[in-house]
Amino acid sequence: MTSKRHFLICMALLASAPFAVAQDNPSPQSLLVGQWRHTTLIRILDGTTLAPQQFDGSSLLQFTDKSTWQLTSPNNTSAGTYRWLESGELETTTLESGLAIQVGSVSRKQVRVDHERLNLITIQTAAEAAKFQPPSKSGVKRPADVIVTSIFTRVPAEK
Repeated sequence: MTSKRHFLICMALLASAPFAVAQDNPSPQSLLVGQWRHTTLIRILDGTTLAPQQFDGSSLLQFTDKSTWQLTSPNNTSAGTYRWLESGELETTTLESGLAIQVGSVSRKQVRVDHERLNLITIQTAAEAAKFQPPSKSGVKRPADVIVTSIFTRVPAEK
């Protein structure tokens, strides 16, 4: 009788083990949800890393569990939807923005996220980057490859 009880206890512990592991290692999808403060922007142009731009944290990005996002900054507010692609990238679509040129834009981002930090990495070709830049001056060569990393820190949830 005792060995049968030990066996059942062991089976119950084994059955609950995957749940415990899942709690310790949340998915990027669940970690993304929440509010994030923009702190740093890093640009790499044709392999050359520019000096990081530091921000005061007044821009806030929020992802919901309903696949929507909203970015609020002192000069603009934009919002839209997002979805996870099979590649693990995040695709965002801008549905509203104070900058008309952004409305309807679709962007793919690599995501690096943990409990405290979010990095959104956008890789653009020259043609993609040119859509959001003024016309180039004669003789000025634009970069062929642009990598933009936006770094955010999590805003603690209010209790």
